[in-house]
Amino acid sequence: IELGSTKDNNKALFCLKQGGRVDHLTLNNESILADLPATMYHEHYASAILFPFANRVKNGIYEFNNNRYQLYCNEINKQNAIHGLVYNKNFDITTTELNEHHGIISLHYKYRGLEDGSPFKFHIQLTYILKKTSLELQVTIHNIGQQAFPFTIGWHPYFISSNLSNSYLEFKGLKKVGANESARSNSENASNSIEMINLKDTILDDAFYSEYQALKFITPNYDLLMKTSSKNNYIQLYTPEVINTIAIEPMTGVPNSFNNKIGLQTLNPSKSYTICWTISVQSKNNHQPPIK
Repeated sequence: IELGSTKDNNKALFCLKQGGRVDHLTLNNESILADLPATMYHEHYASAILFPFANRVKNGIYEFNNNRYQLYCNEINKQNAIHGLVYNKNFDITTTELNEHHGIISLHYKYRGLEDGSPFKFHIQLTYILKKTSLELQVTIHNIGQQAFPFTIGWHPYFISSNLSNSYLEFKGLKKVGANESARSNSENASNSIEMINLKDTILDDAFYSEYQALKFITPNYDLLMKTSSKNNYIQLYTPEVINTIAIEPMTGVPNSFNNKIGLQTLNPSKSYTICWTISVQSKNNHQPPIK
């Protein structure tokens, strides 16, 4: 389904049968998402909503409330469960709205707890708000079961640059998360100064933590500012083999959080959790506000 405005030439295309993900996005006359084939979605998971676990669960095994669970390992070559349980589900449309200022679409899916390793029922709603220079994604999870369950949540967009070797990531206080590091130690050691990663000849598949809730992707054609509402602000950076492409994945926990507990949260019965991510784009002819 497509949402857009001919007046502003902004457009978003959504795949309801692939977890309600956004497949194409044009903001401020810039196409910013990598054009990855939908037929290979089971390998790249582009723009997937990652829930109830972001990234991976090692060997698909975790323990919660003294019970041991085995998830289906969809990363077969490494025997991991990756990217949650909703990335391949069919979402339904809740509401749509379109006017001269913005377009809104809300999608939902009800998980009935029938998959291996996750007997916990929940309802998930995605609300996308498209404006001329920004896309806001609000995700609300409601526990509709009788049991509490563990969770992290994330988003997996791949961004395109006309020249990744001449592109940068700019941030405040970003710190790489090691396998044995805690969120507290990362927070205490994070720098307050603006820092930058030059993406020339850089290979990334790493998790980071920041006290701050914004990150900037600087390309030759546009600057992108990504913000999150989460106080648990982790991010996975990944450079695939696809040329001039980078995945910038905001998350509330690190890989294997169901076992290392970094960023792991619990949602009790009848309770809800909401998170919001916003990406805004300015072309090189416009002024980009500084990270705050």
